[in-house]
Amino acid sequence: MKINLNNITYSPHAQKRMQQRGINKKVVEFILEHGIKQKTHEDDRYIFNQSKQKKINREILKHAIYKKFDKQISSTALVIHDNHLITAYKIQKRIWN
Repeated sequence: MKINLNNITYSPHAQKRMQQRGINKKVVEFILEHGIKQKTHEDDRYIFNQSKQKKINREILKHAIYKKFDKQISSTALVIHDNHLITAYKIQKRIWN
């Protein structure tokens, strides 16, 4: 099920972390729209896995937002609960799926 970007709300914590880590709102929206959703406890984690996207839909990598923010998109994870962004963080190590 695709997430509706118009229904996403940002927690104060998420807004603070995005600002501290220099994560642009366009990056968040791109990851939510094109990223891979994983269940983590009661929440959903979204990441953008470049190598999997190459296999699924290479055209996404030509998207203007991806071209501008590719490193940021590939190194950011988002935690969402009921269309509410809880936090955004930089991926330090490999995330196993």
